[in-house]
Amino acid sequence: MALGATPVPFSVIHDRLPEAEGYIIGGGYPELFAKDLEANTSMREAIREISAGGIPVYAECGGLMYLTDTMILRKGWRDLDNDVSYDMCGVFPGKTLMPAQRIVSYVEGMSMPGSLFGEAKFRGHEFHYSEVSLKPGTRFAYRLSRGRGISDGNDGALVNNSLGSYTHLHPVASMGMFRNFVACCRRASR
Repeated sequence: MALGATPVPFSVIHDRLPEAEGYIIGGGYPELFAKDLEANTSMREAIREISAGGIPVYAECGGLMYLTDTMILRKGWRDLDNDVSYDMCGVFPGKTLMPAQRIVSYVEGMSMPGSLFGEAKFRGHEFHYSEVSLKPGTRFAYRLSRGRGISDGNDGALVNNSLGSYTHLHPVASMGMFRNFVACCRRASR
């Protein structure tokens, strides 16, 4: 499903950011690797720089959490005696709090014109125990008709050409959106 693009795998924990026309930072469990994610300062700075430079970045769930300013692991999580805060990439102004209410849902919605994916209906799912709290005035690329998203049915935080969402897009139901993302990457590299 590369749509004519050449995937270049990389680790946000172990590697330097490879040169590419666009980046996808997938889901996962960043709360389990918060210390290691914070320690790779060159990766965090590089992601912040490419985002500020308009290179497309798409981040799902754990990727969204990684792109916030800070991840706070709350007292009691994994037997923590106090809240512990870790610096993340700082692409999306705000913080990730962990743990929070468990959210498990199918998602349906519409992406807005002008986003990385263009205007399109989509389906997917969300599954997380975190809460992302972004600064007022954050632009959102998705409006959900089903699911919660980041805040009150809004998902897909949008800064420059970076989009981060709790929604995991269904690849078949969202194929056109991924085509638009690849086209956006090619346009941005010119």
